Amino acid sequence: MIRRIIWLFIILFTFLIKPLTVLSDTLSDTTKGGYARKIFLKDNYLYLADWYSGLHIYDVTYPYAPVHISNIHTPGSPKGIFVKDNIAYVGDDDHGLQIIDISNPLGSKIISEYPTQGLAYIIELNGDLLYVADHRGGVSIINVKDPYHPVLVSRFETNGLAWGITVKDGYAFVAADKKGLLIVDVTKPERPVIVSGYSEAVNAEDVFVKDRIAYVVSYDTGLHIVDVKDPLRPAGIGVLKTPGNARGIFVSGNLAYIADWRSGLQIVDVSNPVKPEIISGLDTSGMGWDVKVKGDFAYLADWESGIKVINISDPKRPFEVGGYGYYGYTHEVYIKGNYGYIVNGSQGFQIIDISNPENPTWISGIMLPGDSQDLFVKDNFAFVVSGDAGLHIIDFSNPYKPVRIGGFDTTGLSNKVIVKDKIAYIADGGEGVKLIDITIPGRPVYIASYLTEGHPEDIYIQNNYLLIAGGDSGLEIVDIRDALKPERIYLFKAKGVNNVKVKDDRAFISSGKGDLFILDISNPKAIRKIDKIGIGFEIKDIHLRDNTIYLAGDKVIAELKSDGIEKPISSNRRHNLTIKVSSIFPGEDNNIYIAAGSDGLRVLLTDK
Repeated sequence: MIRRIIWLFIILFTFLIKPLTVLSDTLSDTTKGGYARKIFLKDNYLYLADWYSGLHIYDVTYPYAPVHISNIHTPGSPKGIFVKDNIAYVGDDDHGLQIIDISNPLGSKIISEYPTQGLAYIIELNGDLLYVADHRGGVSIINVKDPYHPVLVSRFETNGLAWGITVKDGYAFVAADKKGLLIVDVTKPERPVIVSGYSEAVNAEDVFVKDRIAYVVSYDTGLHIVDVKDPLRPAGIGVLKTPGNARGIFVSGNLAYIADWRSGLQIVDVSNPVKPEIISGLDTSGMGWDVKVKGDFAYLADWESGIKVINISDPKRPFEVGGYGYYGYTHEVYIKGNYGYIVNGSQGFQIIDISNPENPTWISGIMLPGDSQDLFVKDNFAFVVSGDAGLHIIDFSNPYKPVRIGGFDTTGLSNKVIVKDKIAYIADGGEGVKLIDITIPGRPVYIASYLTEGHPEDIYIQNNYLLIAGGDSGLEIVDIRDALKPERIYLFKAKGVNNVKVKDDRAFISSGKGDLFILDISNPKAIRKIDKIGIGFEIKDIHLRDNTIYLAGDKVIAELKSDGIEKPISSNRRHNLTIKVSSIFPGEDNNIYIAAGSDGLRVLLTDK
């Protein structure tokens, strides 16, 4: 009899809740924008070729605080940049040469292109001729006198992967990977001729020529100093193995600055080229790939850590003074139109282009005091809470240049924010919930506080009521019709309540035990439990869209269909992931946007 009852229960359960469907959808690539590759300095501007997100332009008038001006997306993966007058020339990998009009940085646009035979890497402009280190395609020489109509003059094979190039006094010096340094006579650019080489600099990636000495950096063997007074007979002078893998070099005076991959920046005294000596180094958070020097500052392309600005006024004691990074730890995401807005801990507020969800691309960001934890987006404003730094208000009407216009330093540790009408409600840790008047976003004003039963972990507003997920103290319902005197009217007892979302008269709350409670809140003074569902994992975030409940766990996202208030669940789909999830945002395109901690913004490309 007992066995029959069990089987009857299983059949009934299967009818009410359709079987769990485990899905293996595709994740987007990591958000593009974290791979700073090559730098060019001109006047007060820094031009960055970013491997994934195109050309970025920064104002470095104040080197310790670079200002991002614009981002021009290119069709390929930028590896090199050269700027002359108002034209930027970008080596765009498998999309060859891209020529960009930057006369108006905010309205920069690609005006022409030239498809090279290989992978366009480093480029050098000499007069009207552009020399492209084309990786497996050797070197291409292109006439850009008319930048709207580039014309190929010639190309030559290097028999090694052409990584870097510089041109001096009628000769092109090519860092040609396993072939080392190649020297090419380009006095007749239509008929270039390789005249000599220096093979000891095996795995050469970059070259800098000064006073007839070539400084070649090798990924494996470090710095090679080569006498090229007679280009037909280059002679090695000195060698220095750097602690990392040398990838980029700049020489100023008697000092060579080397981007040394995992060993950051290395500064080398080359006053005696026979015995070059490292005098200092600075290990950065990323991986140094290129370096340029201007005045007392070195600018390092630090791969996934963006740009690092290093004070070198005392070259024996370099120190980091500023920079422009991409990601910190992504806590929260909001999607609107073609943009994703994320808060990234120590890296503040970031804007991502999601017009192609398979390849989200970083656009801009702004560093903020504190540890940015949560955001609420309204019109062209982002309201960001940052732990002990309280509230920041960001105007992103120009998504390429977000600006902090105001803020309010709360007394607690702010971790959640929601805005209704002209009031921001801030979950402020042990200080409860703060109510802030944001009628004038640039001048927020304190209104009142509500001391919660426990630490508020999530907040939501429905009509005139504030719902507070208060951990082990349960769910509080607070009447906020009088903002000066918020008043609790009900407490729903439950353990570990960490999320709350509402649709119509239903509230969905999660407990730390992996349970989803569905509550009838049509009468806020007498809440009724409709159902309690065991989900099977600890719920980190809840989102509602149409008739679907989205639940995020550590490495899983579940979708529950909700067909009615009394029988809320009709199916259960599950996405098992390989990344950790902080929070989610289901988009109108049916994809699920994931704040993925140290993995930045990721997109779950669903099969709907």
